[in-house]
Amino acid sequence: MANITEEYLPFYCLGRQERKLLKHDISESDVAEVIAKGTPLRRALEEACERAAVPFQSGRSKRKWLDENADDLQGIDPDAAYAAYLQGRVDELAYVLEPDVVSELSGDDEDDDEVEGEEGDESEGDDED
Repeated sequence: MANITEEYLPFYCLGRQERKLLKHDISESDVAEVIAKGTPLRRALEEACERAAVPFQSGRSKRKWLDENADDLQGIDPDAAYAAYLQGRVDELAYVLEPDVVSELSGDDEDDDEVEGEEGDESEGDDED
């Protein structure tokens, strides 16, 4: 993550909280291949997600966000605020994709099924409404 100063941290958090993930065509198997060649997991994910964010760095998406947030951008650099917001969205996408990439690396989905079965055991929790 880039260094985000305190005044832009709320915009980064807005990006992390965005319900709609960045549009992307990231292949978990392609990221897994990059990792298998020696790139650390986090760096491979960040690079893939940052490439996915390039179309959002300018143009309509940026203008729309700047217009929608104009009141909150008074007295600060709007470009830096948008960059922090977009970095938050990139980091959230990487966070969401990480389990799938790890699963792709392990090539074993059976472990996921066991964990889901343990968590989904209804005999332990009758607090569902």
